[in-house]
Amino acid sequence: MTNWQDPSVIADNYAALGTMSWVFGSIFLWEWITTLGFEWRIITRQMDLKWPMLVCVVSRLSMLGVAIGTFIAQSLTTQFNCDASFRAMLALGYLSVCLVSFLIALRTIAIWNRHNDDIRCTLHSNACAFLIAGDL
Repeated sequence: MTNWQDPSVIADNYAALGTMSWVFGSIFLWEWITTLGFEWRIITRQMDLKWPMLVCVVSRLSMLGVAIGTFIAQSLTTQFNCDASFRAMLALGYLSVCLVSFLIALRTIAIWNRHNDDIRCTLHSNACAFLIAGDL
């Protein structure tokens, strides 16, 4: 049986978490860089700007902020305000998740041809998700 209170086990788990954060953050950064053309076409007005695109861009930027914040927090060797860093990354992460949920709700509404009952159900469930995320 593993003793989860043992300092060596805690150190091993912390090292594994740090490694996995770097791996998944790097995968996200690679995906973000390879799809940067989407934002570039919007900025240079090669593509018409529609408001769902703006929601998508803000979601991607907030997730980029989480990835960069995680990299910075794990790389610092001096003492810093960990609570403020944690709260900022948590807020940006929740913002990203809520905006992506909203985009999925919009896609559901579009697929069901804007049927009123589906719109109400989708928007109510999305509003509940926003309230739950805001409460955490």
